[in-house]
Amino acid sequence: MLNKIIRGLIVSLFIVLVSACGETDKKQSFVDHMSRAQVYQSQGQYKAAVIEYKNAVKKSQGDVDVILGYAKMLNRLGQFPAALGLLEQVSEDKNKKYYLELVRTYQGMKKFFTAQKLISEHLANESSMVKILKANNVLGMAELQLALKSYEQLVNDPVVKNEALLGKATVLARLNKYTESLAVLELIDSGNSFSIKGDILTAGIQISMQSLEKAETTLSSALSAMRNTDIIEPEKAVVLERLAYVLTRQGRSNEAYIYNKILSEAFPGSNEVKSEFQSAVQKMDGGDLSSAKEILLSILSDYPSYSRATQLLGVISYLQGDMKTASKYLSESVDPEVANDMTRHIYAATNLRLNDPGKVIEILEPGIKQSKNSATLALYGLAAISDKQYEKGEKSLLKAIQLDEKNIRIRLALANYYRNKNRPDLTKEKVQLDAAYAVSPIDKQVLTEMVSYILRNKSASDAEALLKFSIEKYPEVYVNNFLAGSFIAGQERLLEALSYFESALKYTTEDDEILNAMFSIGRLQIALKKISHAEITFEKMINKFPDSVLGYKGLFSTYVLNNNYEGGLKKLEQYGDQLGKLSPYTILIETSIARQDLVSAKSYFEKVKKLNIEAQALKKLHQGIQYVEAIMAMQVNDFAEARSIVAELLSDEPENMRLLSFLVDIETKAGQLNEAEKILSQIKNINPDHPVVNIFKADFAIAKKDISSAVSYLTSAWKQVPSDSVGDKLYKALGIKGDTDGQNKHLKNWLDVMPSSSLAILYQAIAYQQTMQKTKATASYEKVLEKLPNNVMALNNLGWIYHEKNDERSLTLLKKAAELAPENAAVLDSYGWVLAKNGDKKTGLKFLEKANELAPNEAEIKAHLDEVRGM
Repeated sequence: MLNKIIRGLIVSLFIVLVSACGETDKKQSFVDHMSRAQVYQSQGQYKAAVIEYKNAVKKSQGDVDVILGYAKMLNRLGQFPAALGLLEQVSEDKNKKYYLELVRTYQGMKKFFTAQKLISEHLANESSMVKILKANNVLGMAELQLALKSYEQLVNDPVVKNEALLGKATVLARLNKYTESLAVLELIDSGNSFSIKGDILTAGIQISMQSLEKAETTLSSALSAMRNTDIIEPEKAVVLERLAYVLTRQGRSNEAYIYNKILSEAFPGSNEVKSEFQSAVQKMDGGDLSSAKEILLSILSDYPSYSRATQLLGVISYLQGDMKTASKYLSESVDPEVANDMTRHIYAATNLRLNDPGKVIEILEPGIKQSKNSATLALYGLAAISDKQYEKGEKSLLKAIQLDEKNIRIRLALANYYRNKNRPDLTKEKVQLDAAYAVSPIDKQVLTEMVSYILRNKSASDAEALLKFSIEKYPEVYVNNFLAGSFIAGQERLLEALSYFESALKYTTEDDEILNAMFSIGRLQIALKKISHAEITFEKMINKFPDSVLGYKGLFSTYVLNNNYEGGLKKLEQYGDQLGKLSPYTILIETSIARQDLVSAKSYFEKVKKLNIEAQALKKLHQGIQYVEAIMAMQVNDFAEARSIVAELLSDEPENMRLLSFLVDIETKAGQLNEAEKILSQIKNINPDHPVVNIFKADFAIAKKDISSAVSYLTSAWKQVPSDSVGDKLYKALGIKGDTDGQNKHLKNWLDVMPSSSLAILYQAIAYQQTMQKTKATASYEKVLEKLPNNVMALNNLGWIYHEKNDERSLTLLKKAAELAPENAAVLDSYGWVLAKNGDKKTGLKFLEKANELAPNEAEIKAHLDEVRGM
C-alpha cells in the first residue's frame, strides 16, 4: 500500500515538473521568435521578421507586447490596415503603450476623428508622447493655426523635439511660408528618424519653388542615406517617386526610368494600374462614362482590391442616375472619415436619394462640426430634417447659408423647412424666399416658390401682380413668361395665357424649355377649340423632338377630339414605322393599356422589340403590360393571379412603391388585412413619410369601421401631397362620418389648392344641386364635361337639371350616361323617367323596370315605375 502511495506522489511530481518545463519552454519559444524578429527588422529583412512575429503572436497566444512589436513594424512599413487588424485582436491588458500605437495606426490611416476620440477616452495624461499625438491629430484635421501653436510648445521638449520640428515645418509649408519652413527643417537633428521625412518635405518645397536642381540634390542625398530593405519603406518610395518626377521635368527621362523601374519591381503592376486608372479618369472627364466604366471594371477583374477604381465606379453610377449601384460601389470602397470631400459628398447624396437619411448622417457626422463646405452642410441639414432631427438640420442649413449667402438652393430648403414644420413659421419662410428672390429673381424654382407663398398667404391677384412685375422688369425671359402662362391658364384666361407661352417660346433656345412651351401652346389651342392649330403645333414638336412622347401624345389627342380615334392610332403607327422611334409606340401601348386592350398592347410591343432600343426601356414597357394584366385580374377578383404578377414585377424592383402599394390594395380587397399590413410595414421601412402610408392606414381603418381614424390619416396624407385620389377619399370619409361642415371646408381647400380639379368641381356641382343653386350647378357640371366628356355622374345630374329646365339637351346627356353605365340603377331611372315624361312611355318603362330590378329597395325608382305604369 505504501509503495503505491509513493509511486503516485512520484508520478504527480513528474507531471508538475514536465508542465513547468513546458510553460518555460513555451515562453522561451515566443521570446526567441520576438528576438529574431527584432534582429531581422533591424537588418531590413522585413519578410523574415514578419514570419517570426507571426510565430511569436501564435505561441504567446496574443501577448500584448508581442502584438505591439509586430504592429509597430507594420506601421513603419505603412501597412496600417494590417496593423489595425492585429491590434484589434487584443481584448485584455490594453495599456498606455497599446493606445499610443492604436492612435498612431488610425492617424496613419488618416482617421483623425477616431484617433481624437481614443486620445480623449484613453490617454488623458499630458505626457510628451500624448501631446505630440494631439498635435499630429490637429494637423490631420487641417486646423493649421492650432497645430502650429501645439508644435511650438513642443519644439524644446527633448523627447519629441524632432517630430515637433517636422510638424511645425509641415504647417508652415501648408501655409505657403516656405522660407520659414525650410529654416525650421534645418533644426532637425541629422541621422534622426525624422530627418529623412524632413528631407522629403524640403524637396517638396523646392519643387514647389521650381528649384529642381536643389530638389534633386536633397532627394539624392536622402536616398544615399537610406538602407536597402527587402520590403521598400514608405519614405524610400516617396523619394524614388519624387526623384523620377524631378528628373523627368529636367528632361532626363532615361535616369528617371531607373527609379520608376525600382518602384515597378517593388510594387508589381502598380504603374500599369495607375496608367489604366488615369485613362478612365480622362474618359470620365471627357464625358465618356461608358468607356470609363469599362476600363475600371477591367482593372477590378485583375486587381479586385484597388479601391480607387471601385470608388470611381460609384461616382460614375451616381452621375448616370443609378443610385443603387452607386451605393453598392461606394459602400464597398469609401471610408467617410478619410474620403475626399467630393467622394464623401456623392456617397452621402446617393444615400439621401435612396431615402436613407440616417446613413447620410452617419457618413457626414464625423467632420460636420469642422466642415466649412456649404454643400456638405446643406446635405447634412436636409438629411437631419428628413430624419426628424429638426434642430440639428436647421442649424446646419443656417451655417451653410452663413458660408454661402447667395446659395438660393439652401435658402429654398430652409424656406421649405419653415413651411412644413408642425407649427409653420411664415415669417422665417418669407425671409429666406425674399433673400433667394433678391439674388436670383428669374430662377424658375425661386419664382415658383414666391408665387406659391403669395397664393397661400395673400391672394391670386397678388401672385399675378408679382409675375407681371417680373415680366415688366425682365420682359425677354423664358421663365417668368412661362410661369405667367401656367398661372393664367389655371385662372382659365386661355387667350392671355397663350400669349405668354408664345413669348416664352420666343425667348429661349434650350431644348427642354422649347419642348415645354410648345406642348403648353398645343394644349391651350385644344382648350380654345383650335384643333387644326394644335395639330400643326404637335407635328412641329414631333419633327423637332422625335424622341419625346409629348408631341405624339398631343397629336393623338387632336384626332380623338375630332372623333377619329382609329385615325390617331394609324397616324402614330405610321410615325413609328417611318422614324423607327420608341416614343410613338409608347403612346400606342399606353393608350391600349388605358383601354385594357391587351391584345393591341402586345401587338405594338412586338413591333417595338424589332427596334434598336435599350433593353431597360423594353423591359419597362413589358412591365406596364404586366401591370395592367394584374389590374384586370383584380377587377374580376382573381387575387391569386394579380398577386402572382405583382410578385414577379417586385422581383426586379423590390422597393418599387407603386407595386408595393398595389399589392397592399390587392390584399385589402382580398380581405387579407394582416398581409396588407405586413406589406405596409415594408413600405414604411423604405419611406415612413410616403403619403401612401397614411392612405392605406385610412383604408384599414375604414375596413374596421373606424371612420374617425380614417379621416385623421387622410387629412395627414392630404397635407403631405394633395391629389385628387386623396381628396376624393377624404371627402367620402367625411361624408360617411356625417361631417357636412368638414366636407365643405375640405372641398373649399381642395379647390384652392387644385382649382382645375374636375373631381373637386364635380363635388362642388353636386353641393350646388343639393342646395338648389341650379345655375351654379349647371356651370360646374358643364365645366366637368369639357374635360371629362364621359363622366357618368356629371352627364346624369346635368341631364336631370336640363330636364327640370325643359332644356332639349337633357335626353342627349341622359342617353349617353345610360350607354356608359348600363348597370347603374340611378342612371337608368333618370333616363327612363325623362323618356316617359317626353312622351316615349314604352322605352322609358323598359329602362325603369331594369332600374327597379337592379335596386328593388329604392323607393324613388319604385315610385317612378308605378307612376309611368299608371300613365
